[in-house]
Amino acid sequence: MGKVAECNIICSQSRRVSAIGLADHVSKERSQAASETVGYSVRLGSCCIAPGCFFCTTSILLCRLLSDLDLVGVTHVIVDEVHERTLEGDLLLLLLHWFLQRSNNTLHVILILATVDAGLFANYFRQGLG
Repeated sequence: MGKVAECNIICSQSRRVSAIGLADHVSKERSQAASETVGYSVRLGSCCIAPGCFFCTTSILLCRLLSDLDLVGVTHVIVDEVHERTLEGDLLLLLLHWFLQRSNNTLHVILILATVDAGLFANYFRQGLG
């Protein structure tokens, strides 16, 4: 039997309630106790785990990027609610774009948006920083 690829996913949410709720929901869907392979980190609270699936607020992910510019061990970054344009969200996209342009690693960035032209974001991430 083949070995399943190991993933370490960070999913940013614009709100604390969303990060906590999604971590709880995903844990239940996987029939696992909270924090077994799914965790969260928000201002004033966290339920940290070993690598797996990690939900956090946008500000927590920004802090992580500023302290760990290489995102060591992270395989996927999911940014939810991209269409809700905020200063923190735009800064996060800028830092992820910079990271992807300078890095040779295999980080996958997934943007989830509901109401904006996806081509706009795809073109932004395709272009160089010049």
